[in-house]
Amino acid sequence: MIRYSFILFILTHCLQISQAQGWGGGLSMGINLSQVDGDLQGGYNQVGLHFGGFASWAFNEKWSMKPEIIFNQKGARSIAVNLFSRFNCIDVPVTANYLAFSWGDLRVGLQGGLMIGGLLSQRNGWTKDDSTSAWSKFDCGMIFGADIQFNSFLGLLIRHNYSMFFKKSTGSAFFHRFITVAVRVYLR
Repeated sequence: MIRYSFILFILTHCLQISQAQGWGGGLSMGINLSQVDGDLQGGYNQVGLHFGGFASWAFNEKWSMKPEIIFNQKGARSIAVNLFSRFNCIDVPVTANYLAFSWGDLRVGLQGGLMIGGLLSQRNGWTKDDSTSAWSKFDCGMIFGADIQFNSFLGLLIRHNYSMFFKKSTGSAFFHRFITVAVRVYLR
């Protein structure tokens, strides 16, 4: 609980600083549909939460940068083989955004970038056993997607995330692959 309070405190202060310096920012809330490549199962069957905040800085009319601090739930699920794995992570993606289309208040931007993540907790199975210590604490990955802004207040984020992480005991690499669909609320 203290970790989540600290993250909320940092996020709030980042948004205040970004507004004071003429940047934009807001909140992002939605879901992730995820799978783990390397577990020999397929499908985006694990649903998880996505929430956090972002800042936005425009370089010019077409290009901007968006750093974010996001809580993401990732993992894998297969009822056929009784597999359930959930990773609770804090991710820090930084994206470059290109405004591809603008009509009135509607703005459609394409984005790509890099992401660094930190593992908060991990559990396996339906018994909620904690196996956080079996995994590396950090992962890194790539992002691509679209950021659709309907008006000055509301938008929609759709993106694909791909990140690599390691199992400590074997050194084996696994990959989180997840699709994010989120509502964006612009505060400025």
